[in-house]
Amino acid sequence: MEKASKTSMQKWNRQLVLALARRHGRVSHSDLVRESGLSAGTVSNITRQLRRENFLNVAGKSKSVRGRCSVNLEFNPSAKYILSATCLYEKTSLAIVDLSARIVARTSFPSKPE
Repeated sequence: MEKASKTSMQKWNRQLVLALARRHGRVSHSDLVRESGLSAGTVSNITRQLRRENFLNVAGKSKSVRGRCSVNLEFNPSAKYILSATCLYEKTSLAIVDLSARIVARTSFPSKPE
C-alpha cells in the first residue's frame, strides 16, 4: 500500500472536484465544498487552477439570501480532446471525442492488413 504524500493528496482532491463539476455540469463553489468535504480554501485553489487550465468556466452567480452571491462554475468538455483509433483488418476509423464523450469529428478509410 502506497503512503499518501502531499502531491498525491492534491492530485486526488483535484480529481474529486473535477469529477463533481463534470457530473453536475453546472455547480456552485459552495456545492463543491459541501459535496467534496474539502475546505473552502482548498476548493477555491483547485477551481482557480482548473479555470486557468480551461476545465471550468464561470457560468454566472446565484442569488443569495444572506452573504455573498455564489459563483456558478460549469464544466468545459472542450478543454481537451481525445483521439480514438480503431484499426481493423480492412478498415481504420478515427474519431475526436471531447471530455463529455461527444464525438466531434470522425473519419474512416480502407486499410490493408500488412
